[in-house]
Amino acid sequence: MKQPTNAAISLAGEPTLYRKIDELIGEFNRRKFSTFLVSNGQCVDRLRNLENEPYQLYLSLDEPNKKIYNSVCNPQIIDGWNNLNESLETLSSFSSRTCKNNMC
Repeated sequence: MKQPTNAAISLAGEPTLYRKIDELIGEFNRRKFSTFLVSNGQCVDRLRNLENEPYQLYLSLDEPNKKIYNSVCNPQIIDGWNNLNESLETLSSFSSRTCKNNMC
């Protein structure tokens, strides 16, 4: 019987919208999984308040500046660009591996 050891929390939608994301990561950590969380950086407070850090945290950077971001991404969140930048600043507070993933 195979035992999984990795969990990618990213593949369908924004995972930080899930209210129990911290508990989910914590459970994976207790089971000795390597967790990979990929976020679009819109839920800044959810990232800041994680008690259970993923093994790796990625932020998707879809566009290089606010004008292009608003034009191409058509954000449904008014402060989307600011949220993303606050999330980028938050990366340094994590002890886990972090990465800014440029999708352009």
